[in-house]
Amino acid sequence: WRFKLLKDYAVGLYVDADDCFKAFRKKVPTEQAAREALLQSGVKKTIRIVLARETDTFQFTKRINQHIEGKIAKERFGDLMWLEMWRDWMTEQGGYHLKLPKGIEIRLTWSIDPENDKDVLTTEIRRRDKVLASKRIHSKTLAWGIYDSFLGDSPLSESARGDIASRMMNLCR
Repeated sequence: WRFKLLKDYAVGLYVDADDCFKAFRKKVPTEQAAREALLQSGVKKTIRIVLARETDTFQFTKRINQHIEGKIAKERFGDLMWLEMWRDWMTEQGGYHLKLPKGIEIRLTWSIDPENDKDVLTTEIRRRDKVLASKRIHSKTLAWGIYDSFLGDSPLSESARGDIASRMMNLCR
């Protein structure tokens, strides 16, 4: 794990090195190719977010939602229900005050479910090594949308996107 510290949180990405090599099939990766590979299914990957201060769950979720709602509607309108389900679940995680405390970790894992061979987005809220809450949603479009908000053409953070892509590119050389 390597993190990029932003204003409210630190963000990092985990991709298994073997999966990384498979994604490029012996081609020399570029930063653009690394980002494109990370936006494809088939390679298990996890975006790991650690909150640097107490964070309002609604505002945190809203920031991601603003980046992906229109794209998901264009890609596959029917998948908006999965976004709504994820959004509702995320905002409920702050409890009565709707706040997540400093140090809470949010993991967004995009993988293939071995039981049915479908894309699944697993969201975990963690404190240290303990999973406090977990939600699995079988939607390739939702997983792509959330990853696109961090790695796509108009990400939440340009510097984090560049840092993540260049680290993956260097890992796969």
